[in-house]
Amino acid sequence: MKKAIQYYEDDPAAFANQQVVHALSLQLSAIDHFEKEKKEQKVMKHLEGFTVLLNHQKNSHLISDEAYQPTP
Repeated sequence: MKKAIQYYEDDPAAFANQQVVHALSLQLSAIDHFEKEKKEQKVMKHLEGFTVLLNHQKNSHLISDEAYQPTP
């Protein structure tokens, strides 16, 4: 997921601003941290939060369709 954000970060149409990118990156960093600490409940909580954040940004037109569902 981090790679997808980094891939689209330089595309001016992908994200409305750098705050959108920062919020997504911050949430993924928290997930990574708790995963390394083997705190599964925290990982799940932050994954749910990431999904909510991502959907909110999409619904608020802060993230493009392409960046929302990148192709593999």
